[in-house]
Amino acid sequence: MVKLTMIARVTNGLPLAEGLDDGRDLTDAEMYKQQAELESFKMEHANAQLECNEVDERANILASEVIGLEEKACQLRSNELKLERQLENSQAEISSFKNTHYFVSKQSTGCC
Repeated sequence: MVKLTMIARVTNGLPLAEGLDDGRDLTDAEMYKQQAELESFKMEHANAQLECNEVDERANILASEVIGLEEKACQLRSNELKLERQLENSQAEISSFKNTHYFVSKQSTGCC
């Protein structure tokens, strides 16, 4: 839409100033503003992508650390159970030796 602005003297009608505006200036300014906003959004998106990638990487590292700790916990529990079995076996063996020693000592003394 073409707009014409004209300022003239009332006394003689001579133009003092005039301007022609077809609206392109506003459209161009609006276009530049939108392009700037678009670039801003692109930068924000790129930064958000980088942050997401960093968070994903940290999550993967933490997940592998958790898995490693779980494996160590399982290994420790397994070792604990093995040691408990060994202790029980050793206690049974000691008890058996005590009983054998008791019977041998009774037989050698000739006691009932």
